[in-house]
Amino acid sequence: DDEVVVTKSRIRVLWSQFRRFLRVKIVRTRPFEALISFIILVNCIFLALERPGLCPTQPCPPDQELEHFILTQADYIFAVVFTVEIIFTLIVVGPKHFIRNGWYVLDATIVLVSLAALIWPEIGIL
Repeated sequence: DDEVVVTKSRIRVLWSQFRRFLRVKIVRTRPFEALISFIILVNCIFLALERPGLCPTQPCPPDQELEHFILTQADYIFAVVFTVEIIFTLIVVGPKHFIRNGWYVLDATIVLVSLAALIWPEIGIL
């Protein structure tokens, strides 16, 4: 029974250390924030490149295949990056603070909607 208590205590300490590491060395650093801002900017450019007439039929017309492939892959990459950012932020600030912060909730909602659109493209969210 003491061994279980020690293990739980050790897990709490390791979790706390991990959260501190994420906060101090990654999430709350200028380079990380600059990187995320840059990725948001690049994502906006890629979103502007998408258009309703691109690849209207399956399979894509030959002149649109490469463009469609690049934009689709970029969507997946951006979704992964922003999902990781949300997970890191959730770990660093904790669920209570995360839910109480409107920006975090908005960010998470946007990421969840984009993930849903990628997983179930037939629902036509994006």
